[in-house]
This record gives sequence, C-alpha cells and structure tokens, in this order.
Amino acid sequence: MRREDFDWPVVRFSFTIFIVLLLISSALVTGSLMFKKDMLKEYTMNKSRFNSISQKYLTVDEDEEIIRQYYPEFITLYKKGFVGREHRLNWIETLRASSERVKLPGLAYSIYPQEEYSPGF
Repeated sequence: MRREDFDWPVVRFSFTIFIVLLLISSALVTGSLMFKKDMLKEYTMNKSRFNSISQKYLTVDEDEEIIRQYYPEFITLYKKGFVGREHRLNWIETLRASSERVKLPGLAYSIYPQEEYSPGF
C-alpha cells in the first residue's frame, strides 16, 4: 500500500479523535491519581486525630480510675487536716498569742518550706 492510496480525510479524523480521547483519558488518570493522593493525606490526618482523641479518652478513663481508687483516702487526709488549706501560719500566730497570754518565756518557731509528701508504700 502506497501513501497515495490512503484516504487521508477519514484517517485524519479518526486519528484526531484518538488523540483527543487519549488526552482526555490521560487527564482523567492524572486527576484520579491526584484525588487519591489528597484522600490518602486526609485519611492519614483523620487517623492521627482519631488516635490522639482515643489516647486522650483512655487517659481520662485511667485518671477516673485513679480518682475512684484514692478519693476515700484523700477525704480522710483532708478531714484530718493533712491535705487542703495550709494552716501552719495560723498555728504559729495562735502559739504566739497563747505564749503572750500565758506569758511563756521566749518560744522560738521555725517554718520550713512545704515539701511534697511521699508515702512509704
């Protein structure tokens, strides 16, 4: 078959349609790959948020269990005055007033900074 035997107007139209469809399909494939990339990025971000919120929920659950476990002991210590408002300065003022009233000779008091309580268990 020689070049002159081809029906160029028919082939040219088919070839043009083929090129246009090839460009459209390439654009669709490229768009779908970009969409997939964006969705994967969004999925990763949402999964990270979910894991963070789940971890916070588990931490709150553990904190609630600790409170439930130690609350009765805390209330006992609070009622005994070991926990809560600090009354050391009130005690010193009361002792000074009592020593002046009873006329005790020179009582010396010293207050040290508060320290964190560490139980023996």
